[in-house]
Amino acid sequence: MFPVGCLTKGNPVATLRVMSRLVRFAAGITAACAAFVAAPSAQAPTPIAAAAKAADAAHTYTPPKTPWGHPDLQGSYTTTDENGVPMERPDEAAAGK
Repeated sequence: MFPVGCLTKGNPVATLRVMSRLVRFAAGITAACAAFVAAPSAQAPTPIAAAAKAADAAHTYTPPKTPWGHPDLQGSYTTTDENGVPMERPDEAAAGK
């Protein structure tokens, strides 16, 4: 046990103060350890449950389709390689010059 007398030098009020701090510290450590041990088992899903949830999510998603049944690929598709590339050919290139 921690020798409290070496810190308080025989003062009973100081002894009680140090002892109460030690008790609160021990209670806090105990509570933190209990929360750490109990939390992973209560919150962490099992691999089987996670796989089942992922499978359910995969079955509920339906990709958008056009009115004629093809996949709807509308969107903004850009890459850094396309920066500065003109959208149309210049008139000189169209004339064959």
